[in-house]
Amino acid sequence: MDRKYEGSFAVVTGASRGIGFELSLQFAQHGFDVLVAAEDERWF
Repeated sequence: MDRKYEGSFAVVTGASRGIGFELSLQFAQHGFDVLVAAEDERWF
């Protein structure tokens, strides 16, 4: 993802760890509003 996506929305399941966690970080860093579903409480 090279550019910012302000106003875009992502839903990430399995965001406690692994790929889901990394995807949620990447989406957030690129300007997406992110809704995460996670089994464990982390910093969300």
